[in-house]
Amino acid sequence: MLLETREATQAMARRLATHIIAGDVILLDGELGAGKTFFAGALIHALGVPEQMFVTSPTFTLIHSISRQAADFTMPFLSPG
Repeated sequence: MLLETREATQAMARRLATHIIAGDVILLDGELGAGKTFFAGALIHALGVPEQMFVTSPTFTLIHSISRQAADFTMPFLSPG
């Protein structure tokens, strides 16, 4: 899926957030600079994590854990290369 603008990416993240339930797995795949981190951040914020929480690139990270009041989000990111 190609989203042409940051606003379109944020809108898609908000739509997806309304359908996510505990245990869902979401795979983001794309070239370096494709917008995976931006989308992950938009999705995390759409799920209720405050905008002040900075989302970092998962390229070299195995697991990111992000907490909010009602729930914890653990997002495993594996990068083969």
